[in-house]
Amino acid sequence: MGHLRAWSDKTSVVTHGTERDSIYPITAGTGVFYSLAGEVQNARGRTAQRGEIYRNGKGWWWPEPWGCWIRNQGPATLAFVVLDSDNAKIRLYLGVRGVQGHESIGVIQTSDGQRIKVPLLSDEERTITITLKPSPARERQIVLTFTSNVVADFRASTKGRDFRVCGLGVKWFYVCREDDIEARLAFVSTALMDEAIWSGFKKKEEKSLKTGTLPPVLMARYN
Repeated sequence: MGHLRAWSDKTSVVTHGTERDSIYPITAGTGVFYSLAGEVQNARGRTAQRGEIYRNGKGWWWPEPWGCWIRNQGPATLAFVVLDSDNAKIRLYLGVRGVQGHESIGVIQTSDGQRIKVPLLSDEERTITITLKPSPARERQIVLTFTSNVVADFRASTKGRDFRVCGLGVKWFYVCREDDIEARLAFVSTALMDEAIWSGFKKKEEKSLKTGTLPPVLMARYN
């Protein structure tokens, strides 16, 4: 507790509007998978790091083995600081999950003014790619806000044992400079090969195997 109090005293808070919208400027490394999954064995695969600290505000439920639901229709905020990003576009990859039992449209709003609509089937897992505009700041704070047009009420299906009302889910994120080709290739290698099951690519990979549309480097893995 003493360590936590000392850390709290030394950490500044950048506030936007109400207390609920407070943003904590915590640095995220580039070229790193950050998972919003909970503390379950193999929940984050072999390479991902814990990312629940980047959730801001009261718009999230607790982490589960796959990731984290947003509370009700949102908003839920994910925020982090990227270093050495001056005058560069930022490439952001997000793993999202559709509302349980419903077709839905998730909306992701970015700190540079983008509003991205994501149509999702029930429990569908998708990877979203976002390119953020360049900024002159060397230390760049990135804020993402998630909302959902429908929710799943778990109270009915569990007879009240699970009291949550959930919108869409967020599984993980990965960020790098757009001109960092090595980091972008590392993302493809990790997501499609090393961590295909955890990151949500396994089903896509199996379908591509059946149709023969996998890239040669991945087909060789199964031959």
